[in-house]
Amino acid sequence: MPKAKGLFVIADIKRGDIGSTASAYAEGWLSGVKIGEETFKTFDADCVTLNGYMGSDSINPFLKAAQGEDKCVFVLVKTSNPGSGELQDMVAGDRLVYQVMGDLNQRIAKGTEGKYGYTMAGAVTGATYPSDIRALRKRLEHTFFLVPGYGAQGGTAEDVQYAFDKYGHGAIVNSSRGIMCAWQKTGGDGRDFAQAARDAAIAMRDDIRRFVTIVYSSRKRAGLGGRRKDYGKAGLCALRRDGGKLVPVLHHPVRHQSDPVREVHAAIPGCGGGGEDRPQGVYGPVPSPERGGGGAGAPPQARVQWQRELEQARERRQQEEQRQAQVKKTARCCGQDMTKLGVSTFQLGEHTFLGGDLDHLLSGSMKMAVFRCEVCGRLKFFDPEWVQ
Repeated sequence: MPKAKGLFVIADIKRGDIGSTASAYAEGWLSGVKIGEETFKTFDADCVTLNGYMGSDSINPFLKAAQGEDKCVFVLVKTSNPGSGELQDMVAGDRLVYQVMGDLNQRIAKGTEGKYGYTMAGAVTGATYPSDIRALRKRLEHTFFLVPGYGAQGGTAEDVQYAFDKYGHGAIVNSSRGIMCAWQKTGGDGRDFAQAARDAAIAMRDDIRRFVTIVYSSRKRAGLGGRRKDYGKAGLCALRRDGGKLVPVLHHPVRHQSDPVREVHAAIPGCGGGGEDRPQGVYGPVPSPERGGGGAGAPPQARVQWQRELEQARERRQQEEQRQAQVKKTARCCGQDMTKLGVSTFQLGEHTFLGGDLDHLLSGSMKMAVFRCEVCGRLKFFDPEWVQ
């Protein structure tokens, strides 16, 4: 029924088994079973979730089936449940277990990259661990993220923004109970189920839009194919939302750009030019002064807004540079940079003869970024958010 309505269907099956069994599951859920000259598709989902902690042979059959059907898979990497850290946050060599899983998944899927650089094997990354999502986004540049945990599990729009790349791409945010059970909050008898679900989905979309803006930079896709005369080579400025504010992150030079746009472009770290084959999304041409931009001929309110954006961008850049310099200075030992082992969860409290682990349970836990000196073996611990 959902596919008949044109919806993209992700089957949350979390399968993980030996190769032969995985192949059978892949046929049932993705490619179908061929009997004689006819292929029978039982579920025919567009995508499935997998538990890859049995290794590559539990993923490869699904990936092969997905390639043949132009479908995809999402592999559990850093899940949203409270107990995920008991295994996934353990140190394995110089990485954490979930980082090992993410690296393995991206390596297995190498060569399946699509038009916008993402492989056919995505990663499940929980919205309840925003600092881990941010680290994984930087680590897995070619991996698309499926982000559960928004809503009922406690994840927020501010948390999920870190799953997206700088163009507002690379992630799907999932909400199950928050939408399916929205009718329970209306005070009705459930007959308004459909309307309540629709309202919750729209509210979720608008909530995320406060922090993430999808960006076009292809002139043709943006509907600017015949307007090279007006906008030069590209004429697009990418904006993403940072704490509810629009921040330029990409800039293409245009003939009619305003001075503040050029200054903002220079003030944002990593904000550079690029080709026209950028990911799709919501687009917006950089306005010329005549069109209400921030230049000399722009309306006063527009000029004030651009100037405010410029000042905020400069301030953020200075703060970021100062923070990075402090991190680099602090995470040094024996005259060299320390090696980051990852983020680990430490149990607080004490184990006593009478109380056992009761003090542990009452005291809770704390996440710390762990660094090691390769010369003397000294360890240093930092707040993960500060290190990020």
